[in-house]
Amino acid sequence: MTFSMKKILGVVVILLAIHVFTSIIFIIFPSIPTNTVITKGYKRYLLPGPFFTESRITDSYTLLLSWKADSKWSPAINPVLDNYTNSFSKLNLSLLVRSSLERDMYEKAILKIDTSSIAPSEMRGVQYLRSYMMRYGPSSADSTKFLFVRSTTANFETSVDTVQTLTF
Repeated sequence: MTFSMKKILGVVVILLAIHVFTSIIFIIFPSIPTNTVITKGYKRYLLPGPFFTESRITDSYTLLLSWKADSKWSPAINPVLDNYTNSFSKLNLSLLVRSSLERDMYEKAILKIDTSSIAPSEMRGVQYLRSYMMRYGPSSADSTKFLFVRSTTANFETSVDTVQTLTF
């Protein structure tokens, strides 16, 4: 092993030790303030394990996407879930990262929407989401439909509710 390889290996071991130490801190003390971009990003994308906050356990959101082409609506698909499952079956970690980013995008968009009326500022996030999600539909689609579904779990019972249906 050359000197430069030893140096690289040493840096990797130190970085891994820092990562493990930081992860343990966030796991033991989950209430550490997350008001910085670094702590938010670390907790969301780098923290190992399925450690969720209580609000994400009781309420979870799903985005179903369909489009209208040739005067016919397609069956609804869940591209975020598809990317998640395909990341394991195809051993493609980029699909896992894509799934996580897409879920973050639609959760932020749906949580900003007031179900009674949609303000223009809230619509901008949904428009960005629509333009991004159209990669899953055909280019000939003339309309898009988002169906946001919330699953609520409490006392070992789950209920499913449609939060919002948006058609463009």
